[in-house]
Amino acid sequence: MKNTVKIVQSLKGTWPIIAFVAVLSSCGLNEISNIEKVSVKSSAKIVVPLAYGDIDTKTLFNYLGAGSDDITPDNNGYYSFDTISGNFSYPDTFAFNGSFFDNMQLLELRIETENKLPLGLQLELYFTDSTTFNLIDPPVTCNFLQPASVDDNGLVVTPSHNVENVELSKDQMEKYKLANSLIVIASFSLPETENDKIYIHENDFISLNVGMIVQLNSVN
Repeated sequence: MKNTVKIVQSLKGTWPIIAFVAVLSSCGLNEISNIEKVSVKSSAKIVVPLAYGDIDTKTLFNYLGAGSDDITPDNNGYYSFDTISGNFSYPDTFAFNGSFFDNMQLLELRIETENKLPLGLQLELYFTDSTTFNLIDPPVTCNFLQPASVDDNGLVVTPSHNVENVELSKDQMEKYKLANSLIVIASFSLPETENDKIYIHENDFISLNVGMIVQLNSVN
């Protein structure tokens, strides 16, 4: 499944059906005939898959703006990078609608990655009101990727495995409803090594599985 990241947009909410079946099975037929109204109250958590798959080296370079004409591997399939350029950031701004958080009690992102690249990634999210130029605290920080370990020659020896959970409380989401834009700062980093270069192989890749857990307000 390399070269592919699949975005999942389907959502299967089965808890109302389960609750309805439980109500029927707990009552006799005579009791059911006397029921005038059934009210189900729930604040169940819903799991929504967002993205899963592999990102290979070429796809990553294209995303960072380095095409095949800009950088080429050696005869053994390795790209080399100077360790002096070990940390770099990409800020970007997106439009945001605060009503996204309506009717939510809890939102949690769960990110699981296996990284065969000597490249780390931290994301910082700043919710802002562009009309007043105010930043809405607190910002959200996510250690998205841990870099793979390298040896003294700058070659990867051990891939990293990382699980990151980012939880937004109801109080945070109430504040973020005031935002109309989102500043995202992606900070990349390379691991420490005694060598002056770090090497990435053309067949290396990042596996990721990203999901969202949402708890809605109680429904009567």
